[in-house]
Amino acid sequence: MALRTQFENNNEIGAFARLTNSYCLLAHGAGERFYSSFEGELAEPFPVVHTTIAGCRIVGRLTAGNKHGLLVPSSTTDYELEHLKSSLPDSVKIQLVEESLSALGNVIACNDHVALVHPDLEKETEEAITDVLNVEVIRQTVANHSLAGSYCVLNNTGGLVHPKTSLDEQDELSSLLQVPVVAGTVNRGSGVIGGGIVVNDFTAISGMSTTGAELRVIDQIFQGLEHYKGSPIAPSNAPNNSSIPLSIQLLEVQYRDINSDDYELLQHLDDSVDPKIVPPSTLKEFPTEVVTDQDMMCSICKDEYKVEQVRKYLPCKHSFHAECIDEWLGKVSVRCPLDGQSVL
Repeated sequence: MALRTQFENNNEIGAFARLTNSYCLLAHGAGERFYSSFEGELAEPFPVVHTTIAGCRIVGRLTAGNKHGLLVPSSTTDYELEHLKSSLPDSVKIQLVEESLSALGNVIACNDHVALVHPDLEKETEEAITDVLNVEVIRQTVANHSLAGSYCVLNNTGGLVHPKTSLDEQDELSSLLQVPVVAGTVNRGSGVIGGGIVVNDFTAISGMSTTGAELRVIDQIFQGLEHYKGSPIAPSNAPNNSSIPLSIQLLEVQYRDINSDDYELLQHLDDSVDPKIVPPSTLKEFPTEVVTDQDMMCSICKDEYKVEQVRKYLPCKHSFHAECIDEWLGKVSVRCPLDGQSVL
């Protein structure tokens, strides 16, 4: 499952870390909690390197890499370069890149097979990406944004992109990358995906503000679709002919207009949500009594009980006019209006 952490109270984890399948770079000078989040998840001898790039701690935004290699801007110091070379596996190529778009992590999103890059990236940089990272390079925008690395994160099983990415564009990206792609958010609604999360094929680590719903999508898209057959949100009668989990399809609905093709999808959503009302058969089981003298007041309608009216009792012992509480439980809530206890 995806983890959450912070870098000195900052949730932009992707700014301060670069995670691949063969190494991890972490900003130098962080607190122990930040480091332990990664080191505890990445078993030894997986190399976790504490470093700066060009004297800055935003190592995730200044670098681009995968299991084959690492690209760093030309402003990287000799000391930093030697530190990286001595710390990373010999199989990892490291290369300085002369590029005007020097925040390489903002303009390159890649896994071990393909890279999406800024449309205006220099030709020499494209060649370096092909050679060092051993990937196919595709010049591509994401939701009309040129900063592919800021608005897209990839591993070898999936991709998460900006929430405004259209369904047609998601399909196009999925075809280009040959992995499922879904729109989503991190850090409680942020579309700057690359700034808020780092992933490899084994784990995902995002900012502390990332919600449970966002984490569920992250888990599903990055840890393999087979792992999520039978996801709690997916009813057993859900269609199985889609390559995208039902829970992700349902999340996408909030970012586009609903149309007639969504009828079956919305039915599955309704089936996956527990009922919020009490069925008539259960309402009939609650004890009742006929009022024999004018007494007290019904807390729902605020009228006093009158002789021969029917009073109904809930399991919590609170009582109301029978017709008042039946309407409340049958249309509004499964909880007592006085103490909030569920009657189911």
